[in-house]
Amino acid sequence: MQLGCPKNAIDGEMMIGLLARAGYAIAHDPAAADVQVVHTCAFLRAAEEESIAEILAAARWKGARRGRRLVVTGCLAERHGAELLAELPEVDALLGPGRIVEIVGAIDEALRGEGGVRRGGFGRPEPWGARLRGGAPHTAYVKIAEGCDHRCAFCLIPRLRGPQRSRLPAGIVREVRGLAAEGAREVVLVAQDTTAYGRDLSPRLSLADLLRRLTVGEGPEWLRLLYTHPARWSEELIDLFARGGRLLPYVDLPVQHASDAVLQAMGRGRGGARIRRLIERLRARIPGLVLRTTVITGHPGEGKREFRELLQFLREFPFDRLGAFAYSPEAGTRAALLPGRAPAKAAEERRLEVLALQRRLALPLQRARCGRDWPVLLEGWRERDRVWIGRSPAEAPEIDGVVRLRAPGPGEWGADLGEFVTARFLRATAYDTFAVPAEAGAEAGGGRPALGGGRRGKP
Repeated sequence: MQLGCPKNAIDGEMMIGLLARAGYAIAHDPAAADVQVVHTCAFLRAAEEESIAEILAAARWKGARRGRRLVVTGCLAERHGAELLAELPEVDALLGPGRIVEIVGAIDEALRGEGGVRRGGFGRPEPWGARLRGGAPHTAYVKIAEGCDHRCAFCLIPRLRGPQRSRLPAGIVREVRGLAAEGAREVVLVAQDTTAYGRDLSPRLSLADLLRRLTVGEGPEWLRLLYTHPARWSEELIDLFARGGRLLPYVDLPVQHASDAVLQAMGRGRGGARIRRLIERLRARIPGLVLRTTVITGHPGEGKREFRELLQFLREFPFDRLGAFAYSPEAGTRAALLPGRAPAKAAEERRLEVLALQRRLALPLQRARCGRDWPVLLEGWRERDRVWIGRSPAEAPEIDGVVRLRAPGPGEWGADLGEFVTARFLRATAYDTFAVPAEAGAEAGGGRPALGGGRRGKP
């Protein structure tokens, strides 16, 4: 059982690969398994509660047959460790994120009745050759670094995953090209802060250095970057995005808030003006830019005035995509001890108000893309609706909307799952877009080719 973000999913795939290499068979039916691994998330209270619910379900599975073993991995194991073992005696072993490469030994010991807790050990995140991917073969995530050096008041990540540790560039390039050779048409680069890549290496490198290596030679048609930090954008990085090629003009920029008072309480500096200047530079320099962000409502320091400031910022700088979270105090964080926290009900009401505003702001941005042709990566077919589900360069997997393409079904035309088609966008909601194949749209008249995306080959 695997929970959490794409970064956590990559860890899970690596553990599966290590186990398969060691001779363990991966059971697709839990009833046939001897060992169940619950790979947990503990970033937010809701994620922790979901993880505990899955552990309890696995404990019931274990009790149904003698000799079964239960192993818990991931951030919940790092956060609570021995406490979990004491409260849940059904758990045989725990591994924190820094120790997942020891999964084979942990299961071997659990089967011998010698389980325990393995935490810490935040070393360099290599090697990754054992990874056994699941999910759609045409899109792959690649983790370029582990851990984080920021000290945001609301966040536990440095405690759960350790300090920033960048992978060596040669290994990343090798993995990305290998995934493309295996059929990945899109590779999504992730880390806790992708823009911090290389700062800890010797000699010191930058994200721009890595992207230059990834945008030449063999590789996927689309290269997408997530989890950037507003304070770490350089002119060099903006230049790379401005050039286009396989690097998509999609910028994930979690600002968290716009009020200097709240940003300072968050431990992110008085950066409201800096964020505004960065957005202006990005929009001026990057053709076809799609901008995504996340914000937190109800954080300590956010009163009615600060919340109004956030809403005004979103009106002045509308984002194509936005996610919003209501603040929840996490034990062990500095923010949990700060005064001035909004009541949970107020934080949730503010979150819903932000999302309602976002729907109004995003709709004209979505409609501006209609009447034009865009590359779309086909990801699924819905027989009931007779539509393909896909994504254009403007939609990241899992977190954004989709393109609904009305076209002949599988085997009825010259395209299939995991392939690119050119689509004419006809209409849109705040999240999804409705389209037809470009040839059909052209027959109806109007539109012109659009910048960005498509089969890129070698730049």
